[in-house]
Amino acid sequence: MSTIKTPDQRLRVFVSSTLQELAPERAAARRAIETMRLSPILFELGARPHPPQDLYRAYLEQSQIFVGIYWQSYGWKGPGMSISGLEDEYQLAADKPKLLYIKTPAPDRQDTLDALLDRIRNDEGLSYKQFIEPDELQQLIENDLALLLTEHFESVHLPTENEKNQRRNAASLPTRLDSFVGREVELLELSQILANGSDRLITMTGPGGIGKTRLALEAARRANDTYEDGIYYVPLSSVTQPEVVIPTIVQALDVKGSTVDPLIALMGFLSDRHLLLVLDNFEQVLPASTDIARLAEACPNLTLVITSRSTLNLRAEREYQVVAMNVPETDELEGLARSDAIRLFVDRATAINQDFTLSSSNAKAIAEICRQLDGLPLALELAAARTRLLGPDAMLDRLHHSLNLLTSGSRDVPQRHQTLRSAIDWSYKLLSKPEQTLFTRMAAFQGGCTLEAAEAVCNPRGDLDLLELMTSLLEKSLIKHELRSGEPRFSMLKTIWEYANELLNEGGDNDLIRSAHSDFFLTLISAAHDGLRSAGQVAWLGRLERDCDNLRTALRWCLDHDQAEAVAEAGWTLWLFWWLNAHLAEGKQLMDETLERGGLSGVGLAKARAVKGCMAFWQGDYPDALPLLAAALESFHEHHDLAGVALCQLPLGFVEGTTGSPEATRERLEQSVASFKQVHDEWGTALAMNALCWTAVALDLGVGDEVFEEALARAEKLGTELDVGMALRNLGTRRADEGHNDEAKGLLVKALRRLWRGYVHGGSSYTLEALAEIAAKEGNPDLAVRLFAATDAIREKMNSRIVPMFVPRFEDFLNGLRSEMGAGFELAWDAGRRLSMNDAVGLALAWADGKRSDAISVEAGLRNGRTSTLT
Repeated sequence: MSTIKTPDQRLRVFVSSTLQELAPERAAARRAIETMRLSPILFELGARPHPPQDLYRAYLEQSQIFVGIYWQSYGWKGPGMSISGLEDEYQLAADKPKLLYIKTPAPDRQDTLDALLDRIRNDEGLSYKQFIEPDELQQLIENDLALLLTEHFESVHLPTENEKNQRRNAASLPTRLDSFVGREVELLELSQILANGSDRLITMTGPGGIGKTRLALEAARRANDTYEDGIYYVPLSSVTQPEVVIPTIVQALDVKGSTVDPLIALMGFLSDRHLLLVLDNFEQVLPASTDIARLAEACPNLTLVITSRSTLNLRAEREYQVVAMNVPETDELEGLARSDAIRLFVDRATAINQDFTLSSSNAKAIAEICRQLDGLPLALELAAARTRLLGPDAMLDRLHHSLNLLTSGSRDVPQRHQTLRSAIDWSYKLLSKPEQTLFTRMAAFQGGCTLEAAEAVCNPRGDLDLLELMTSLLEKSLIKHELRSGEPRFSMLKTIWEYANELLNEGGDNDLIRSAHSDFFLTLISAAHDGLRSAGQVAWLGRLERDCDNLRTALRWCLDHDQAEAVAEAGWTLWLFWWLNAHLAEGKQLMDETLERGGLSGVGLAKARAVKGCMAFWQGDYPDALPLLAAALESFHEHHDLAGVALCQLPLGFVEGTTGSPEATRERLEQSVASFKQVHDEWGTALAMNALCWTAVALDLGVGDEVFEEALARAEKLGTELDVGMALRNLGTRRADEGHNDEAKGLLVKALRRLWRGYVHGGSSYTLEALAEIAAKEGNPDLAVRLFAATDAIREKMNSRIVPMFVPRFEDFLNGLRSEMGAGFELAWDAGRRLSMNDAVGLALAWADGKRSDAISVEAGLRNGRTSTLT
């Protein structure tokens, strides 16, 4: 095969094909050739006044490379020709380098073309590639041209074996000046990826300061023996023009002896090398990714590791997302060593101050610092540098304005990493104006959002292509994505959020976006009212919990903008969520502030009082709860609001069960049932009936079994986990009191599974105590005490108390167990208080299923139930 000389002009590539049937493919070939900075030569019949045969022969004679594209037609035979122009062009190409492509399928291919293709393949010893679509053809031509050029340019210098050895031994990786801490899991994963060899273009993505460069370099160091021709590091942070990327790599690798296009020279240099190339900080030169793709295609033994805040969006690319360091899950000193974030903070603080140590006195503050900084390595290093002046407790106090605190750093690191603000600002300035707008507006959310919420809040005028922009911010690592209960949510690291929040506060559309945020979540709360009282209750509890921070922010906006009535109405819906998901203190505080703001209507005032009273009641704050509930009840009567009347009567009935007579309690609760029935509130009726049955269990009100059974039937018709669980618990406890322990255990196990799966922490605790009573009766006092103790500790953590009317019942059981067990009681009690709610539920369910209490696993107990913990 002939050798192509390096020309003073661009190389010409002659394209041979039939015209009409392959017009899209000819256009694709033109694009591919021009992309390679070469000149396409395509003969078009009738374009010139010369005879066609003379014209294409002239074109072909002046070309250096031949590209043949064939499909079904053999082509036209000119006057006096025994073969078509298509075959004539192929024969005239003689010893020119040839690239041949066949389009498939070809059901109507002419026999004469089949014969030509057979001759090409068999007689000439050449091969051709098949394709289907024009885009596929374009990619094939680009890749094959790149490989062809690297093989045929005489001017590309091929190194001697001595030069290869010199390069292999060159120390191209920067010297590590401090210790590398943690990241064992990530290093193992990257080592496996590099060792596997199937992925040769790995892009490590993540926000500024996440540690991409350090991790890439450490992974490269550990893979040094894998690459025969060495490892090279090319920093691109100072490169701002995409066309300078390839020359920068050429310079870094010291590619000599080439006067051709730098990309072609680089492909020739790397074509036979087994080498790892680390390209650092690619985000500001993303248009150069097409050159990187061609480089990877043309060099089969080259592996590229690229760090970037954005993906390159290449087909061959494998993205490796670098996440923050794991933060501590506990404040206990002995558990902190498992956190990479803690280890990094202590390592850097010790390097600055040799007297610094992690101790029991500062462990809690350091753990919280790591959480506040999201485990972001740059933030942790900057915070550790502050230990020259601030102790951990003082530093934690200042971290509410962490971007202002984290402004000191080593002078020998890039300027953008000397402060956290600079690191984020670097990313922000690389964004387009629409991307900057969305990035700033996303700060309206606390704790992330759904795509639906982002569209409603960040795009109130509909002037943004939100889906495209959101994708772009994800690719640039400025927002992160996760699936929660099957639904995608988008959020920011806390430090990035603070930067965006400052921009939003200073921007002209702050009020517009904050108001849109509040409106969206008020609408969500309104929709949740019926949802929380339906078979979809669990899903609604989960959805509200995921947006708990956003709900809090939206209601706070309303309070600050004279919309107390809206907050009172929201509380009327959310009281059930606050109760079931243990947000009692927060709900009470919000209603307290709502009442202080004033300006409420009569019904709004009653609702705020009722909700605050309910929260206070479940916290055991009866002196505060009773007057609030009584005042709300009176106001609801005045406004003929029977739903409000019915709701207020429930907690008042519970209190009267302790302080008044059983007859008054029964009358109050039966009035609640009647009021709910009068307004045709099926959920309220089931709730009130359950309350009546529950009180009957505690006080022996003389309520018949038919009421318990009707309560269960109504609850099952509704399908809500709360009401079904409570009805099963009440009936199970009644059966246990009647001495039917086996039937009672079956009902209580079903109740516990429903309540715990339904996030009903309070209901679960009373069900555990009912099972504890049966365990005591059946001669298992140790288990009974553990379960009683676990529920006592859980209520303490929930800032809740046992309803007073149940106190005598439980005290009687505990006193009996204390007498029976002696010193063993305290041991069992201490062990039980250390159980999480999850462990206590697993313990009870496993026992009820007949397993030994000393060999119980939580997984066994919760095989069909909830597996999260409340600790």
